[in-house]
Amino acid sequence: MENNNRQKIDRMIIAKANLDAIPLDSVDDEYIAIQTAISKYIIKHCEHSVISDHIDLDAEKSATIYYCEHCYEFFTEP
Repeated sequence: MENNNRQKIDRMIIAKANLDAIPLDSVDDEYIAIQTAISKYIIKHCEHSVISDHIDLDAEKSATIYYCEHCYEFFTEP
């Protein structure tokens, strides 16, 4: 069952990436609703493994970000 869930999540992640590739000014409300539904599904069903990373904001500043290594959703804390 765990493998089946992982496969479903992986397919949803691919679908989300494909849908996100279209610029927002080229889509309608129904398209956005589908994107939102897929994002909610991923957030709900992914077995998140949150990792932290540091990104450079400029030459002197950096920030810590947290995201799931499976679905790449961002989180405000680990």
